[in-house]
Amino acid sequence: WTPYWLRFPSALLGTLVILPAYGLAKMLFDRRTAQLTALVLTFSQFEIELSRYGRSYTLFQFLFLLALIFFYQGFLQKRKRYRIWFLITALLAFSSHYLGAILLVLFLGGRGIY
Repeated sequence: WTPYWLRFPSALLGTLVILPAYGLAKMLFDRRTAQLTALVLTFSQFEIELSRYGRSYTLFQFLFLLALIFFYQGFLQKRKRYRIWFLITALLAFSSHYLGAILLVLFLGGRGIY
């Protein structure tokens, strides 16, 4: 158990978070916006610093973005196979950090709450 190996999963997830961020931006906007998102995440000092910590913050960020992608595909695009993946990633995101409960708010949109 060296400090390198304790921080390695966080650094790996900090790098991998670029992929779901790119995918979500491409689904919601266009390819150029997705490329800009990936570029900003790649060189962001905040993201680099966050990836250096041996904490679960990057895991939460990764799972949160995946849950958003699965929510969009499953509930807004009406693809039923993504709904179970949303539930799994939302529960994992909530178990990694309590702010994962924000994902429940996604079900309130578009129902005349405003």
